[in-house]
Amino acid sequence: MQLDNIYRDIVIDRFGDIMLNGGDILTSSDKIEIAKNNSKHRIRSGKGDLIKYVLYGAGLEEFIGKPISETLTSTIQKRIEESLTEDGFIGSNNISIQTLTYENQIIIKLVIGSNLFQSSTKNQEVNISFDVISGRINVY
Repeated sequence: MQLDNIYRDIVIDRFGDIMLNGGDILTSSDKIEIAKNNSKHRIRSGKGDLIKYVLYGAGLEEFIGKPISETLTSTIQKRIEESLTEDGFIGSNNISIQTLTYENQIIIKLVIGSNLFQSSTKNQEVNISFDVISGRINVY
């Protein structure tokens, strides 16, 4: 896993902005926080957004305007998993993805961790809401 080779990373806020601490860029060595920040960016990104990393990004914008169905929900779930695992960033055994639908939205709960069979804590979760009509994607 590439995540094992990342020892420190920049901390970003829920809007993707770099956080500062006393005028310096805030960094973290917490593996779960690093995994969450990178996962959020990968989910928000489109396929091909990073030219050197063609596997990077979930590309959820491709599903705007599609009717919500079980097929669409499972395709989006698979796309998110691929965006996190295809290039070896994190192992598929280290993530759990659950989905539900509400009106025009697909709500997704991503849990990141090495032992998913124990109860997760809030700090291991990434929550996503994707409105297929407006295209609004919230990742927090």
